[in-house]
Amino acid sequence: MEIVALDLGGTVDTVQFNMVDRFQRWQNVDEQTKEALRLLRLGIANEDPVLVGQGASISADASQAVLSKPRLEEVKDFAASVGAVGVNVGHSGTIIGVLLDARERRGKSTYHKALEAFPDADAVYHFRLLGGGVQQVDV
Repeated sequence: MEIVALDLGGTVDTVQFNMVDRFQRWQNVDEQTKEALRLLRLGIANEDPVLVGQGASISADASQAVLSKPRLEEVKDFAASVGAVGVNVGHSGTIIGVLLDARERRGKSTYHKALEAFPDADAVYHFRLLGGGVQQVDV
């Protein structure tokens, strides 16, 4: 998979964020998170980026109940326009990722489209998932 990650601004004090009990908020989206996990596991087991993207997108939507990303819908629209398999979010942060099937080799072009679509972004990154981690791509 490839990820075009967007930092659209804002900060979250992760230490402070994690000191607040958000159990009930997560309970309210329990069915969504279970479905997200099921799809992610199935996608990983079958090496199917579409299932991984679907699971990640469900998880991103569910996390809105815990920490809202004001521009998530805008990024989802962008992701759909470039043929991405889904989106992901930092559940205790501000980053939103556009998930791409690496076999389609559209990471660099999507990166450049993201720069145009989100000129106000604090940063845009391009990553490739590799066995054992991620690699930032020079563009």
